Amino acid sequence: MEKEYASSDSHLCLQPQFPYFTIPVKDFFKTWEAREFLSGALAGAMTNAVLAPLETISKDRLRGRANVVKLLIWPY
Repeated sequence: MEKEYASSDSHLCLQPQFPYFTIPVKDFFKTWEAREFLSGALAGAMTNAVLAPLETISKDRLRGRANVVKLLIWPY
């Protein structure tokens, strides 16, 4: 005997359903604390990205590896 299958109108939806976060996120970033935190995090990341190479060069100069520093700054 053949099995009786459901019609093609009732199909199973396998797409993921994600919650709608737009409104809660907008409300969260309207607070002063969240904006202050975000601006501080961005400033810290930029400071770290700018000063890390300069600290490396400074430490190499203090260790007496001036030739390496010269190659890093002026390779010609």
